[in-house]
Amino acid sequence: MSSADGMSTCDVVLLGAAHIHMRDLARVVRIRPGVRVVAVWDHDPGPAERWASVLDTEACADVDTALEAGALRGALVYSETSRHRALVSAAGRRGLAVFVEKPLAVSQTDAVAMSEALASGGLFSTGLFLRYAYAFQRPRDMVASGDL
Repeated sequence: MSSADGMSTCDVVLLGAAHIHMRDLARVVRIRPGVRVVAVWDHDPGPAERWASVLDTEACADVDTALEAGALRGALVYSETSRHRALVSAAGRRGLAVFVEKPLAVSQTDAVAMSEALASGGLFSTGLFLRYAYAFQRPRDMVASGDL
């Protein structure tokens, strides 16, 4: 998909608007060229409408409608953790790339189910604000070098 200036766009859907980092997400999305939230869903219509307004898009009454909005390439899951499994599974069935805000799951069972739902789909990532901390980078470097 292309925007008016010819730049390629990445249309994403926002599933859930309850996470504490919603303000950060909205700030980043609004200044990021090429990224566009085309629909917002939340089980509570109030936050869905609020964030849809901030992101200059539409609030959807149900998940399926949100997941049918435009030529989606990804889903951003910012709901309560207890809702992640259902939302990730729905996005996974459509083969979307999925970003899930932390924590990923409330149980190992939910985490495994999400992994299986995404196995045949696109990219997957979860939030970790400490990803640049030495305590996390050192083991990553050790794995990359074969030392671990």
